[in-house]
Amino acid sequence: MAKVTGPLFSIEARGKIADAMVHFPWKGLNVVRGWVKPANKKTVDQGDVRQMIGGLGRSMSDAEDGSKYQEDLLELANGLETWNAAYVKFVMLNIFTDIAAYTAEHVLYVAHPSKTVFNAQAAADGLLDFDVDYSGTPLIFEAGFMYYIMGRAAIAIKALHPTLFNRAPYTTALASWINTQVNLLRDDLDAS
Repeated sequence: MAKVTGPLFSIEARGKIADAMVHFPWKGLNVVRGWVKPANKKTVDQGDVRQMIGGLGRSMSDAEDGSKYQEDLLELANGLETWNAAYVKFVMLNIFTDIAAYTAEHVLYVAHPSKTVFNAQAAADGLLDFDVDYSGTPLIFEAGFMYYIMGRAAIAIKALHPTLFNRAPYTTALASWINTQVNLLRDDLDAS
């Protein structure tokens, strides 16, 4: 039920009227719009995007406040967004441009000589695999893949913004990473 007040001919309304319209204040104005029933169709395309974004978001739970990794992401965000949003946005615009790019990155991860090291570090940190059951890809966002993408993203950010992530392990090509570089990534995610 909508609440309506009208002192001296200035009318304010808040709330839904039937399933027809919604009244609400917005930026100091009293506005009305048509009521739309929220929909979550869970399409394959939505599932693919949620798979990528969800896995990226979950991976950022491993970056501690005050860590070097987080500080560089704060620089990337430039005060316009949160550090983890800057990370997800960067990866989605530059690495996971579509589900084919996601699949290609996953293929590189599976073939990486240090895949077991990425997996072991992710397990030690308590990262969990992420999966959306209605996505079109059969590839789950594995915890080890989260670590791999954190390294991949940092190297890509450094390529575009040379002052960010300008240290080891990001000065070494990802294909050449061994235990040493994965451990340095782990250290970079810890608060100083």
